[in-house]
Amino acid sequence: LVRDELLHLHREGAPDAVIDAGFFAATPLTRWSLLLRGMRQGKTETVLVFKRPGSRKSEDLIGVITPRELAAHAGADADLMD
Repeated sequence: LVRDELLHLHREGAPDAVIDAGFFAATPLTRWSLLLRGMRQGKTETVLVFKRPGSRKSEDLIGVITPRELAAHAGADADLMD
């Protein structure tokens, strides 16, 4: 996973500096509570969503969840409570 905010480091010829191997892997059926716990325990802000449990193949990657998506989801839930 390449983090946008680290791309400036790539110009200095250090490709490993922009690669973030710390992510939580989930499937579409992963419960939110497990997803949030996995992010906290793994000290990561990135969740990669794969088609199948245990897969790490790029062809099985179907989505990425970041704090932006979590905030949008929380906002949508709050709107439903009005």
